[in-house]
Amino acid sequence: MTSACPSIYTTCPEFACERPPVITARVLETARWCEAHSHTGMLIRSNNRLLDPWTVAQVLLHETESLRPVITVHPLYMHPYTVAKKVASLASVYGRTPDLYLLAGDSNTDLLAFDDRTPHDDRYRRLTEYVEIIAALLTAHRPITHVGKFYRIYKPAALAPLTIAQRPRFFIETSSSAGQRTANDVGALAVSWLGSGDSAECIFLGMVVRPTCEEAWEIARARFKTDAAGRLAHRLDMAWNDSRWHERLSHLTDTDSASQEGLWLKPFENRQSRSGYLVGNPRMAARSLQDSLIAGARTFFLEPPHCYADVEHASKALERAWTRFQSPLTLTA
Repeated sequence: MTSACPSIYTTCPEFACERPPVITARVLETARWCEAHSHTGMLIRSNNRLLDPWTVAQVLLHETESLRPVITVHPLYMHPYTVAKKVASLASVYGRTPDLYLLAGDSNTDLLAFDDRTPHDDRYRRLTEYVEIIAALLTAHRPITHVGKFYRIYKPAALAPLTIAQRPRFFIETSSSAGQRTANDVGALAVSWLGSGDSAECIFLGMVVRPTCEEAWEIARARFKTDAAGRLAHRLDMAWNDSRWHERLSHLTDTDSASQEGLWLKPFENRQSRSGYLVGNPRMAARSLQDSLIAGARTFFLEPPHCYADVEHASKALERAWTRFQSPLTLTA
């Protein structure tokens, strides 16, 4: 895809207890698929059960040519000075800076594991301070002091300031007004979910695209089978989770609006994905993606691919959507 196309970030396969050779092989295989289609980078998720994302990011930086890791960062897991120092260190060693995907919250069970009972909107206020400190540390030429509600630092050792080209992009996962304010305040890009009703510049979605709708649906249904345990876990998440995006997507599962938009939510209902899926042929997928482009989306985060064909056909659908968006004469093609 050309550089004029929107940015595409594919999500890295998730690992909990696999053996190291398996992890490395799967990460690098997925990275090669993404580089073959000129994706911008790869999102590495993080929670209490997954591997440390910084470790996976270092593997990517060491073994790829251009892919930028997008590291999921939560204030509970790491002090902002440590985040800034890791970013600066990776930029110095590899010449590529990881981008940061920032979470204000997570599942309530993960938050309670650290006895974090901070209310929803206050978590975004904490995240605002968190990002401000990281950004200041990565650009300052001398030690800085920050005295806020959640963090206080008094002139720690200055880091080597990054050039404008080296500075990471900040993404904030949000579908709430508090999250949008934080994104605006710190100059981050707000990530929303396809079908959530937001006109975000960054969209998160899953895609199963194949040459025919029949083939795409056959693959999708075989891959994401109905799972009673997963549905129960999803309901428990709803009972414990105060995430606005989770609430909105869950509401769509009780209406016909998602199916009318071509958004398949069964994987989300069965706790097999964090977003809805576009399933169909390239023309159908491009039409839905074009609507997102018209609404202002220029960055797309994709759910983890299962095979090379997932990356290939999703990339072609996005390219087709961008071509249709740029050329009014092709809007009905």
